[in-house]
Amino acid sequence: MSLLGGLIAGFCVAIGVSFIRKGFGQWQGHRSLEDTATESVRGAAAGRTELAAIGRPLEPPLRRLLADEPCLATRYTIERRDGDDWDWVGRWTVTEPFQVDDGTGTMHVEPDDDTTFGLENTMYGFNGDNEVQQTVEAGAETPAHIARFLRHHTDGDVPDNGRLSATYRYSERWIPAGAKLYLVGSAEPAEVGETNSSGLVLRRDEANDEFIATDRREALPVTRTTTKVLLPAGAGLLASVMGVYVLTSAWTLTGFLGCALSFGVLTGLDML
Repeated sequence: MSLLGGLIAGFCVAIGVSFIRKGFGQWQGHRSLEDTATESVRGAAAGRTELAAIGRPLEPPLRRLLADEPCLATRYTIERRDGDDWDWVGRWTVTEPFQVDDGTGTMHVEPDDDTTFGLENTMYGFNGDNEVQQTVEAGAETPAHIARFLRHHTDGDVPDNGRLSATYRYSERWIPAGAKLYLVGSAEPAEVGETNSSGLVLRRDEANDEFIATDRREALPVTRTTTKVLLPAGAGLLASVMGVYVLTSAWTLTGFLGCALSFGVLTGLDML
């Protein structure tokens, strides 16, 4: 076997092992979520918690980008027109602590910058029913509600009465106040108060680095099928078998060196 053949075979085996590990890790997370029953706020205890409750903003409430109304979270995109094309300026998610209420009690929720608010690997993730877009032509003033939002939530300089030098398009999806939420995180002791009868606050679960607060039930990993979760492991097993077959059917020193080199490179990349 040539060194190149050994590299290819070793690469297949290494990738296969990596996929098997990934699939097994996802399966463990899937089983962990299946074993976590949805609790009531009153019955929740400190530790891993899954809730289904109504989300309500705390004072002062977070207000949307494109309307002067409260929300629980907003994800917005800004684009700038360049000729006939739109240049993507950026996409941001803004949220603040809020309260959930399921009728049995209330609990505070403290999202962080990495909170999952919708489906993974999607452009927006939020419920498509709550979506709006606004275009402001060049030469016009930035609308007051947009300027107010950007001054409060971004570091950019937004002039009070400045006219835009280009045409901008603002797109927004949001979770409205009063939406039913599905939440997975870690409940931690907090002060009991008028807006927090449970004496708990829901934050990121440090044990598995997970925090989900979404108005889309399908965003919860618990709804994924075991087949989808184990797919990476199956692909990894196939790649490993193919690689081992090639190595054992034409084993040479160069093949062994190629395999070892592949494993070394991939292991090093995995540790970065």
